[in-house]
Formats: sequence, structure tokens, C-alpha cells
Amino acid sequence: MLTVLNEQAAEKPVGLAKVEQVYQQLQQRYYKKISATKLQQGAISGMLDALGDPYSISLNDSQTKQVNQTITGTNFGGVGVTVVSKNKQVVIDSIMPETPAAKSNLKAGDLILAVDKTTIKDGDISQASSLIRGKVGTKVTIKVQRDKESFNVTLTRAKITQSSLTTKMLDDQLAYIAISQFDTNTGKDLRKNLSAFEKQGVRKVIIDVRGNPGGVMDAALESAAQFVQNKKIIMQYQGKTGKPEIIKSSTKIRGRKRITTIKPIILIDGNSASAAEIFAAALKQSAGAKLVGQTSYGKGTVQEVNGTDPNFEYKYTVAKWLTPDGTWINHKGLKPDIAVAVPSYMKLTGFTSGETLKANTMGLDVSVLQQYLMALGYLNNHLTGVYDTATLTAVKKFQTANNLPVKGEVDATNQNKLYELIALKAQNDDQTLSTAVAEAKK
Repeated sequence: MLTVLNEQAAEKPVGLAKVEQVYQQLQQRYYKKISATKLQQGAISGMLDALGDPYSISLNDSQTKQVNQTITGTNFGGVGVTVVSKNKQVVIDSIMPETPAAKSNLKAGDLILAVDKTTIKDGDISQASSLIRGKVGTKVTIKVQRDKESFNVTLTRAKITQSSLTTKMLDDQLAYIAISQFDTNTGKDLRKNLSAFEKQGVRKVIIDVRGNPGGVMDAALESAAQFVQNKKIIMQYQGKTGKPEIIKSSTKIRGRKRITTIKPIILIDGNSASAAEIFAAALKQSAGAKLVGQTSYGKGTVQEVNGTDPNFEYKYTVAKWLTPDGTWINHKGLKPDIAVAVPSYMKLTGFTSGETLKANTMGLDVSVLQQYLMALGYLNNHLTGVYDTATLTAVKKFQTANNLPVKGEVDATNQNKLYELIALKAQNDDQTLSTAVAEAKK
């Protein structure tokens, strides 16, 4: 924990003499009264900034809550919606079953305009989430827009428990597990599911850590160890001394022992990072798992969260982590054993102007529109950037097929429907998963 800079400190490190000098000058001579706490927190934030490390930062309230939820798992008072930001608007991405939202008339694709009369601005997910969440049993009113109609939905918040794991059977001997993040419950939940799969006769499991940003290092180690033979290396940890600490699976360490002989195959992508990469690397190098997908993100450092008081927290890098064979993947990532290209339609940009697109106009957003229409099969290869007759005909086909007003104009509602359809197409046409299934059946 960093030393708080204040006048009462009995001893001050020599290196902080200049900081103390500036602190005293500002307290004595700044032209108006200034908070000592604000100066102290500013000094700490400045030191963190000086490191030039994007992962060493002071945390604001929403970041602190996010870190705490990552550590402890996502249990909170809410209504059961997940939200995303699209075209500077907050959109309901999915609705969790058996939640207040699932029992209401909210739907995926609804735009959130306001929560309890507070307008949501510029697609601010943090603002929307913090307003929707609250004490269990209290009411919240969400104003949404669907097509061109806006309306209010009032719900009573309930306890929302969302596991970091989702599972399903792909056939009698092949299971699928998606891990959204590594929190303190992940290892326990994984162990429970693997035990159940073994009783069902499962021989192989596809574990999906695509889009997994990481989380708690110990959770990744505990999860990986369940597949790794005793005394095999899971990870190497290299702190300030420079000498790596070898971390192995062990029957003597709680949560660090092998519990299954089910063979894993791991799905990764460019958003698999940190703890997800620790897990994937351990299974690749120490459990013989194949990695399928795209090169991972490449975050090879470990952070620690600390604070000067309950109202001010920060995190900073304390170590490198290395794969079992001693490789540092920072800024390089893990390369898949079986590479699967990302479909071109997943690389499409969003609409940028915020304007309704009409016939006989042209521009970048018209090009974007044509690319979406081509990807969804409403338009043949026709990228002109001009809203011409072929584009108009395709738009009307799209609107008819999706029960939208057939006006030939593409407003925000139409644009969000295109986003939704592309996401659904990616889900239904998952080449990475299909490739892994084919590999598992060899």
C-alpha cells in the first residue's frame, strides 16, 4: 500500500521530499481553499500515470464496483438485462431468464432512453447499468424505444446471480462450456460441471474463452489445474526480483489438483486476455489441448488492487506471468493451433452520421448500409456508396422480412436491426465452434 502524503507522517521517504514541498506550497499559497484529500489522491494518480502502464491506474467508483464484481462474481440487485453501446445508444443485448426483465415486455434490441427520468447520454453503458442496478426490492422505471414507439417499464429489482459459466451438450460424448470471466466462483462451478459431464460419459469438452477479458489469476490457475496432471507447470510468475516462481498443479494445494480426464479444446480470439490466456496456455502446454480461433489479446502482466482508504482505490502491475514453457506473450498473444478466419461481416463498421438514409443520397454510411445488406443476402455484390435503385429494392426486402415499415428509409431502428441480425448470423454460423467440433470428433 502506498504511503499517504500528509503532514502527520512520522517518516517520509527521501524521494517524496519534492512532492511534500509542492503539497505544502499549494496548501499555504494556492489562491483558494483546496482539499488535502484531493491533493493526496492527485499525487498518487500522478505517480501511477508516470509509470506509463495502461494497467496501473486510480479507480473511479464504477471501475471499483466492476473490479469487486469481477473478484466476487456477479451477484447484484438488478432486473436481468445486459446492455451494449451501438451508434451512441444503449441497447438491450439480452435478457436473462427467470428475472424481472424476462417477465416484462422488454425485448432484446430495445433502446434505453432513460432510467428513473435520468436521460442516458452518448451510449454510456456505465451510467445505464449503475442506474438500473440497486437495492433488491426497490422499483426502477426504464424508458425504452422500440421501432418509433417509446414507453416506460417499471420493474422491482431482484437478486441477479449470473454464473461465469454456461454449458450445453453437443452430443453424447462432447460438451461445451463458455467462460465469460474468471471470478472466485469459476473454479468451483467448472469442477461441478466437469463432474456431471463425467457421469454422463463425456470424453471431450470445448471450452470457449472468446471475449473473456480475464479476471482473477487464482481462479484461472484453479480452473486450469483441473485438467493438468500433478506436478506439471500451470504458469510462471515473475515479480520484481526477476526470478520466476514456478506454479504447478498439486494434490497438496486446495483447488490446484487434476479432477478430470476429459480432453479439452479451447476457443480463443483477439479479446481473450490475461487470466483467459493463462488458462488457455496452461491447457495447451501442460494438458495437450489444441487452441482454435484467432490469436489472443496478449496481456502478460498481473495487477494488484490497493487503496489509501475506503474511498480511494488503485491498481498497479506487480509481475509478469509466463506460460509453462517460460514464454512472455505480452503484446504477442497465443497463436491458435488451428486458425479460423473471422468472417468479413464481423469486421463491418457501424453507422456514424446518425442520419436517416434515403434514396438518391450518397456517402460513407450508404456504403456501410450496402455492406450489411450484402452480408445478410438482401443485396448482390454492389458497393457503390450511392443509395440507388438496387439499394432501395434491397432495403425494402429487408424491411418486409423483418416486419419494419416499408418506407425505403433507414433510420436508427433499421440500423439497430441490421446490427442485431449480423450478431445473430455470427451466432448461427460460428465457424470457430464448427471447426472445434470437427477436431473433437477426429
